Amino acid sequence: MKRAPRSESDKEWISRIVSLGCIVAGCGRAACVHHPRFGQGKSQRAPDRLVLPLCPRHHQHGGFGIALHAGQKTWEKTFGTELELLEMVYAMLGEKYPPQELVSLIERQKIGYRILFSVKT
Repeated sequence: MKRAPRSESDKEWISRIVSLGCIVAGCGRAACVHHPRFGQGKSQRAPDRLVLPLCPRHHQHGGFGIALHAGQKTWEKTFGTELELLEMVYAMLGEKYPPQELVSLIERQKIGYRILFSVKT
């Protein structure tokens, strides 16, 4: 199924995310966006408000242990989980965490979000 075009507010959000650079500590490279797949099927993506800024090396091209898509469990042991990094992104942008999009996604999936992250209100 084809995704709907991005709204102007989502385009602005993506721009803010990319401007942070790669979220991996000490990297500092230019970033593209990674759509986490927590609570999603294999071919589904999380909403644009839940993306992470990763450089191509840490996203897809760095090989096992370096690139998230080359071995997510190993990558997360080294660099942090997608949810931990998402929380860092929101803190860096001075935004409220957890975002409503994440809460809604988790509620739809009937997953207890207290298990996934500590609720900050």
